[in-house]
Amino acid sequence: MPEVSIITPVYNGYQYIEGTAESVLSQSFEGFEWLIIDDSSTDKTHEVLKQLERKDSRIRVFHHEHNRGPIHA
Repeated sequence: MPEVSIITPVYNGYQYIEGTAESVLSQSFEGFEWLIIDDSSTDKTHEVLKQLERKDSRIRVFHHEHNRGPIHA
C-alpha cells in the first residue's frame, strides 16, 4: 500500500507532463501512488500519460470523457 497519494489534474498539458514526471519520479521517497486525471484533453496529453503509466506501476491515469474543470478532476 502506498503511503502517499499524489493527485494531479491536467488539461492540454502534454508539454509539461514529462518534466513533472521527471520531478515526481526522481524523489528519494518511493512509497507513493500518482493519480493523474486527464480532464478530456484535446491535444496529445492522454497519449503521453498512457506511456508514463506503462513505464511505472505507481502511475494510474484516469480520463474524463467530457471536460469538467479542475474541481472535478
